[in-house]
Amino acid sequence: MVTVDIKSDKLAVVQLSGPLNVGNAVKIKESLVEVFSKAEHVLLDIENAEEVDLSFLQIIRSYIESMRNTQKRLTFIKSCPDVFKQTVENLGMSQHFSFDFANPDEIT
Repeated sequence: MVTVDIKSDKLAVVQLSGPLNVGNAVKIKESLVEVFSKAEHVLLDIENAEEVDLSFLQIIRSYIESMRNTQKRLTFIKSCPDVFKQTVENLGMSQHFSFDFANPDEIT
């Protein structure tokens, strides 16, 4: 499930839950692309992910690069689910996802 909350032209919150896999890849990508054009800083909440696969990691990795290339920011918030950590490790992608998850109350 994808929930998007555009707080302002500066900030948006995207919550992704359930299976973050190839079956939902198009919906996830479309939602992220929409937010990309509307906010400078995106807070991404994947705390309630039930499944993560390579397609999701590829979308997120590409999104991170697009954000960096346009001086925008992507911050993962809340906690990192074990399924995300395990998938990143199992696919040997740890070097691409070495970041901390922030508390949303600390984001300005």
